[in-house]
Amino acid sequence: MMRGPGIGLDIGSKKIKMARVKKVGKQVQLVKYGSIATPEGSMEAGNILDPDFLGEHIGKLARELKVEGRAVASAVSGQQIYIRNFVMPRMKASELKEAAIFKATEFLPIPVEEAAIDVFPFRQFEDGSGKKTEVFFVAARRQQVEALDEVCHIAGLKLKTAEIEPLAIYRVMNLNEGDKIIGLLNIGASRSHFSIFKQGLLTSLRSLPLGCSAFYRNIRGGGPKEDIHLEEIDANEDNDYSYLVRDIMSELARSLEYYEMQNAGETVETVYLCGGGSRLKNLDKYLAAGLGRRVNILEYASVLAWPALVTEREQWELQRDYTVALGLAAWGGI
Repeated sequence: MMRGPGIGLDIGSKKIKMARVKKVGKQVQLVKYGSIATPEGSMEAGNILDPDFLGEHIGKLARELKVEGRAVASAVSGQQIYIRNFVMPRMKASELKEAAIFKATEFLPIPVEEAAIDVFPFRQFEDGSGKKTEVFFVAARRQQVEALDEVCHIAGLKLKTAEIEPLAIYRVMNLNEGDKIIGLLNIGASRSHFSIFKQGLLTSLRSLPLGCSAFYRNIRGGGPKEDIHLEEIDANEDNDYSYLVRDIMSELARSLEYYEMQNAGETVETVYLCGGGSRLKNLDKYLAAGLGRRVNILEYASVLAWPALVTEREQWELQRDYTVALGLAAWGGI
């Protein structure tokens, strides 16, 4: 039995995706999936603007997939997600969160009473000054979480957990990286997120001002082109979209440089790509050549079992567009 809801809800700025999975041995198997366009005016930069309007549309998708009334996992996104790893004196679990919240008053840019906060102890050690616990701290504006809960309620769903996208994606990553440091670039429609994991722990998260919607707008190429297919645009060729590909390279290079300057002696050895923007043909090869390090398209076939009726083309699309929804659905299952 899965401990989590088995249903993931990914609310993007252009598309809303939902996936349902079930536990099968050491894998999770896709059961159902579907998507709808995000209603115009309901979302902006990851923030929910109109919970009623958004919830009504998600309710239609829930009924279509026959999951109304069920518990779901979803994610908060946008620029106002705050993470930090820090060390505290070892204490009882019941005292740790309260102590971490008190410490957060030193660095959190919003009042702690306006934040939804979670704390995860992930390493205990002892040094010359005593027993210590290293914790992972994550916070979002409480208003965001409350709006997400309201959206789910209106849609006839029960919000079981709200987490952040990189953690959902990492859950379904097919990795054998040991103690290496890896980067994860999720290229969304209007914004992208670059996160870094060290020994399986999220250590850095940056929101980047780029997205694959720019390829459809492409003013330099003659205006909106809604009929283009990203997989037909070759990142290695000089074309109308080359300046947009260079933007991805520049933003990623700056993010890597900043992390490695802040963490002397640490090198991000491999960057994984996911999200709609990873459809770009040869984007991994282009970035690898420019950055001088490995860049791979994210795959998770060993973690996820595909139903027999899902074609290879559908698998290809699911691995690029449904990564967050599938990772959320797998919460508690792997």
